[in-house]
Amino acid sequence: MDDDGPRGRGRGHGPGDDAGRGARRGRGAAGVVRALERAFSLPARAGERASGTVEIVLGEGWRRDRLSAVAFLQDPATMRIHGAAAVSLSR
Repeated sequence: MDDDGPRGRGRGHGPGDDAGRGARRGRGAAGVVRALERAFSLPARAGERASGTVEIVLGEGWRRDRLSAVAFLQDPATMRIHGAAAVSLSR
């Protein structure tokens, strides 16, 4: 789950973190990850299909109008991302 709400001050404390700088806004700015769940593993054989369901309970204060569900296909051995998609949860 990704929250594309207003950006505040960064909370990072060290090198590589936001270190107190304001987060980016506007086009190309990354949202805040609210939940990250492993959906399922795919078989290693080409041509096979797989599907699954992931249920995520929205937290208190999460605004559905700012949320998106994001999914990606990642190779666990190389960590390479082979594809990704997102869908807005706003009504």
